[in-house]
Amino acid sequence: SKSDTANLLMSRVKEAVEAQNLDLALELLDALVEVSPQYVEAWNRRATLHYMKKNLGAAIDDIRHVLALEPRHFGALTGLGLILQDLGDERRALEIYRKALA
Repeated sequence: SKSDTANLLMSRVKEAVEAQNLDLALELLDALVEVSPQYVEAWNRRATLHYMKKNLGAAIDDIRHVLALEPRHFGALTGLGLILQDLGDERRALEIYRKALA
């Protein structure tokens, strides 16, 4: 990120995740997307944490933000594929994985 504030928050997110304090990490990411709404990796990281906490709806919402900012974001596309598989939508998951490979 080009923002010192965003970089600091993201480093704190990393520390919180390493300490397995996902609730704190999510709070920090909530603040980060408020401060830097164009920071793609903040949205992607938050989507990942929502997925880890089994909050698939919130993860999908954040992935939508990522893909709106960067339609070819490999991590977001593969994450969406995983979620679709978890939901039993194998056909759409395969479409998303093919898009990620492209």
